[in-house]
Amino acid sequence: MVESVHLFYWIVGSIIVLLILVGFIILLSSTYIKRIRSELDAKNSLIIYHQKELVSNSVQILERERERIASDLHDDLIGQLHRIQLINNDKKLNKLLAHSIDSARNISHDLSPPMLNDSALIDLITDFISPLKNQYEVSIFYNTHDEFDLNKEQKLHIFRTFQELVSNIIKHANATSIDILYKHTNKNLYFLMRDNGDGISKINSTGLGMKNIELRMQILEASYRFKTNRPKGTTFIFAIEK
Repeated sequence: MVESVHLFYWIVGSIIVLLILVGFIILLSSTYIKRIRSELDAKNSLIIYHQKELVSNSVQILERERERIASDLHDDLIGQLHRIQLINNDKKLNKLLAHSIDSARNISHDLSPPMLNDSALIDLITDFISPLKNQYEVSIFYNTHDEFDLNKEQKLHIFRTFQELVSNIIKHANATSIDILYKHTNKNLYFLMRDNGDGISKINSTGLGMKNIELRMQILEASYRFKTNRPKGTTFIFAIEK
């Protein structure tokens, strides 16, 4: 009887010790897994941070190069064309020179918008799209109410995205109409651009222009997507929350 009691206590004690060991192992495993997860999260965050830095630096280099070319056009080429105008007496040639000066000035402004800080984004968009009204049916709908402030970099990335979209429509879409919806409030910014052209399949998704759009959307931390219209055309949508 005594031996049975001792055996019982020994078994119970062994089970308790075993449970304690199992609990200790589980605790150690859980702590180890949490530490590994924390290290992986930190590593992934660092990778994402470096990726964003690379993206931002790439776009900054691109913008500096645009500004340099715009400055060369405005200060050098346009200046030389003006000097040729002054010393030339041929009216027909001067008319061609005036047209060339206007074209160079427009290219310079497209490369580096001169009123970026002082102009509202919708005004920049409207001014840029207005000359296309001779070729396309252009509709612009906008709603701006108590909108949150955009810094120069944000305005530039949005405007460049808009320029790239227009360029894609002109080059690839064979469209006849362009619709723009712009909504900017104190909580978010919403932009939609739609055409009735050949659709997204005609846009070179591996081209530099599309990569630039993706890079700028990443920098803006914007939600965006392309959507194929029915029966034809493409819609681009992006949204930014404050």
